[in-house]
Parts: sequence; C-alpha cells; structure tokens
Amino acid sequence: MTAPEASNRRSRTILWQATEAAAIVMYVAFALAYALTIPHGGGPDERGHAMYVRALADGQLPLPSLEIEAPERPDQPYATPQAHHPPTFYALVAAIYVALGRSAEALYLSGRLLSIAMGVGTLLVTRAAALRAFPQRREAVAGGLVIAAGAATSQLVAAGLNNETASSLVVALALWVCARALEDDRASPVAVGVRLGAVLGLGLLVKLTAAAAIVPLIAGTVAVARRAGGDTRRRAFAGIVAGIAIAGAIAAPWMAHNMQVSGHIFYNVTQRSVYQRPIDVLLMPEVTIPLLLVTFEEMAHGIFWPNWYARSVASRLWGIFMGVNRQLHFAPVWLDGLIVAAIGAAGWGLARVREELSDAGRAIVAAMLGIIALGLAGVLWQTLLVDSHIVRWGPRYALMFVPSLGMLLALGWGALLPERGREALPLALLAALVVLDLFAVLHVARFVG
Repeated sequence: MTAPEASNRRSRTILWQATEAAAIVMYVAFALAYALTIPHGGGPDERGHAMYVRALADGQLPLPSLEIEAPERPDQPYATPQAHHPPTFYALVAAIYVALGRSAEALYLSGRLLSIAMGVGTLLVTRAAALRAFPQRREAVAGGLVIAAGAATSQLVAAGLNNETASSLVVALALWVCARALEDDRASPVAVGVRLGAVLGLGLLVKLTAAAAIVPLIAGTVAVARRAGGDTRRRAFAGIVAGIAIAGAIAAPWMAHNMQVSGHIFYNVTQRSVYQRPIDVLLMPEVTIPLLLVTFEEMAHGIFWPNWYARSVASRLWGIFMGVNRQLHFAPVWLDGLIVAAIGAAGWGLARVREELSDAGRAIVAAMLGIIALGLAGVLWQTLLVDSHIVRWGPRYALMFVPSLGMLLALGWGALLPERGREALPLALLAALVVLDLFAVLHVARFVG
C-alpha cells in the first residue's frame, strides 16, 4: 500500500468513526426526547415493570396477576402481569431507585436511563462483533450501526422502564463472544459452547427473548467444529449440548421458581389468543393468514416509524383484514413496495458478498440471520398463541434483532454499490434517519400531548 493510499484509508476510517459517534449521539438524543415526552407509566407495560421494581426494593418478588397492585398492608404481596420476568434487570433499577430516594421520579428516571444506557451498550457491542467479522467492510459496519441507532422503535422502547434493551444487550454479547471465539484457532467446539452457554444462561435470567443467544451458540460451535475437521457433527453436537447444559444450570433456579408459582417453567398471565387449541392455528387459516400478514407488515412499517405507539398510521392490510378505523391513516402503497425492494436488494447483495467473507464472517452472518428469524418467530408465537391484541405492537419486540438487521442491510446494500457509493452510504443513511426520527418524535409528542 502506497503512502497516499494509506492516508486515504485513514481518512475514510476517521470519517466512518465520526459517523458512528454521530449515530450514537442521535440514538441517545432521540431516546431522551421520548423519555422526556412520554409521561411516567406511559411506555409499553411500564406501570407493570415499575411495580416489579417497587416489589424488589421492598424485598419481595411480585406475584403474577392481570392487575397491577401494590400491597395495602405489609403482609400483602405486590402483583403485576410482568411477574414472570426474571429479576436481574429490575434488581439493578431497584438499587438505583433506592439510592435516589424512592420517589416516583427516581423510579422512572432510574429505569429509563438504565434502559437507554443498555441500548447504547447493545449498539457498541454489536459494532465490536461486526468489526471482527467484517474487517474488510468497515463502511458496512458504520452503516449498520447508523441503521440500528436510527430505528424509531429502538429509541422509543429504550426510553421506557422495561427490560427490552437488557435482553438485546445479552444477544449482542453472544455475537461478540462468538466472533472472538472464531478468531482463536485453538478453540474447541465444547469450549466455545461453554462460553456461549454462560451468556445464554445470563440472558435467560434477564428475559426470555434473550433465548435468541442460542443462535450464536449454534453458529459458533458449528463453525469451530468445521474448522477442526474430523467428525464435524459429533464435535458440533457436543459443543451445543455443553452450552445448553451450562445455560440450563444457570437459569434453573428461576425456572424452578416459575414452576412453583404457576406450574409452568415459563408463564404469562396474559392469554388473549383467538384460538382455543394450538392446532387451531392450522385448522383456522381464515384467521391465521390475516394475522400473519398484518403482523409482518406492521413489523416492517413500525421498526422505523412509531405507528404502533401513536396508532395513527396503519398498514393497508390492517384495514382490509381487521376493519377500517376512520382515525387511522394507512401507509401509502409505495411504502410497501419500497420495503420489499430494500429487503430484496439487501438479500441479493448478501449473496454476492458472501464469497468475500472469511469463515468467521459467514458464521456471524448466519448468526445474525438466525437471530432475525428467531425474533420474528417469537413475535408470531406471541401474536398467534398468547395475545392477538399485540398485532399492532409487534415492532416493540424487534429490539433484540434490530442491530443484526441493520448490519445485514448495510452489508447487502453496500455490495451492490460502487466504491464511492459504499463510502457515502453511512453518511447518507445518517442524514435520512435524523430527518425521519425528528418527524417521528414530534409526531409522538403531539399524540401524547
């Protein structure tokens, strides 16, 4: 590499680092704007999460209930629909809440600021994993960070007192541990499985959605087993089993608690499914197909626009299948086409760039795709079998896979652009998302005001 080429490369790297720093500032600024705009208890299930914190601050574990109730006497328990969540995140909030004086302001301030901080951690850890996996695609890493930071859902959910960003942070940590393990030529599948199993176990003590950390566990152990040669399947299987065993041992006490309280390892007091039996998902296609289509469209629209919170812009399929509400403004047809085209282009680009990636890079791409797929499957399970009322709230559960989605979109789009286009992509995305997010936060401010 000549001196001018090295200087040009350094200049581009500095530009991308500055873009990444601006993306983090954008994320924090808009998340704080939502936190200051939305009244206490106005975030998704925020009052229930707050009651959980109050219970821990008073030395209790809350009991599951459809109602959110504080005890009227010292011998009564706290109750909240969020009682099925593990206590890890809430314990951190409770410690800050108690230190700040136990006021309502301290409660929501503690939870919201900690949530935003964990959201920043998710972005930075995902970036670190991507840098190890795609070092030759530095601009894609910057662009992916911009997309993830600019998603209105990420900012809005992080601005509330909830454990979503804590869960997404664990999934990002699993990706990073996987990327680190793939750099170690001496690592064995069992050793990698144990490391990632510990992360998965931690995730299960944060929130069930962090179970997506099992995808990097599988991707990492399989990649290491292939590199080692010999009986690949046996080696990979041994690593996966070791990881799951470690995770199960870590999460077992909480699972035992759930079994004792409710008779189920995982429980949720909200049961508003339109089906009487799970088999009805297949036997009632006239219900299942509309729910699936509306959920996918709401997810596509709602990740980058808070229509699911303000309930002012709905998918066109919502109007067709769920009935027209005159207070709703449907998203334009061209938006559906643009979303499909953007996803298709990213997929085409990923197929083209795949051969340029190292084995580690391909493993991380597979892990990110798996995280997205598992996240979508979780939303569909929730919609179909637990609570069909959350169809228009589905995007709030996308927080766990938005960082992976951002990285893959930027990587795929960049592969289709000439060199100058790839270099300009992160800045172009940053400018577009700042404008979109500004409109989004003003829209939510008008709605809650």
